[in-house]
Amino acid sequence: MNLPPKLKPNDEVILIAPARKVELESLLMAENLLLKWGLKPLRSKNILADAGIFAGDKEKRITDLQWAINHPTAKAIWCYRGGYGSIQLLEGLNPASFLLNPKWIIGFSDITNIHCFSNIILNTASIHATMPINIGLNTPKSLESLKEFLFKKEINYSPSTFSYPFGEYSSSLKKIVQNLNFKYAFGQHSGVIDTTKDKFELPRFPINENYGKIKRFKSITEYLPL
Repeated sequence: MNLPPKLKPNDEVILIAPARKVELESLLMAENLLLKWGLKPLRSKNILADAGIFAGDKEKRITDLQWAINHPTAKAIWCYRGGYGSIQLLEGLNPASFLLNPKWIIGFSDITNIHCFSNIILNTASIHATMPINIGLNTPKSLESLKEFLFKKEINYSPSTFSYPFGEYSSSLKKIVQNLNFKYAFGQHSGVIDTTKDKFELPRFPINENYGKIKRFKSITEYLPL
């Protein structure tokens, strides 16, 4: 897998909103955080656009994402928030410039669609991490871990598990995941994992909200097969 270069002081980080619309207060917080880290934040042209729940209509968001991946000097693209909308942009993208000059794409939630495009289609690593909408709620340790990875921490392992975006998959996507040497893949359906299950169609268990309490998580992971 291709790895974008690590960041250095004074490198540029692009802020874009490929899904839901932006709240200015948290955008300013993100820009100030990047400046504190010695980086230069760059806003995409339409980041403050408003079209219902979206940060501008589909065409404006495609324009911003294409501009970001084409940018000749920026080293990272930090997605403002998820929600819904990024999947609308992928079909219209031209990734040629990105393949010649890859950048770290950062985000989670709906941004997983862009991660999959980068990881599976373009064979380029990305960062599943916090976003500007969340940084007011993040712990200092969480933010420091993102900074540390951007500047110096190396990827020293290859994950063996994969979760299909929104738990949805086709036979062709399943084949791609197998060819990328993942050992297991999780869907959205519920159920019990046992030796009869297809390793690339495993049921997933929720770890969010009340289901995500550490005691419950430890209990689930310590279950032994009957």
